[in-house]
Amino acid sequence: MRDKQFYRVLSYFGTWHDMPEAEYDRTTDLAMVDVYNDGMAAAQAVINNKPMSDKQQKKDFYILVTKADGPRTLILRKSTELAKLPPGAML
Repeated sequence: MRDKQFYRVLSYFGTWHDMPEAEYDRTTDLAMVDVYNDGMAAAQAVINNKPMSDKQQKKDFYILVTKADGPRTLILRKSTELAKLPPGAML
């Protein structure tokens, strides 16, 4: 997912917050269809790398792309993991 610039954190008023499990954020000027296609490609690459879960069940995924044009309201814990952040970002 990182290869397609999707991250498990989001910046909110200058503070990085961890996203809920299996949620990703991406900041871009691309069209929604391009973000969707990138998300599909990234998720498929993950599945192609390891198609079965630890419980030997075939992996699957769903994609939901939304656009935030204004302020967000959220309650998320602050991120403490530099490795989750986009390249060059600081905690």
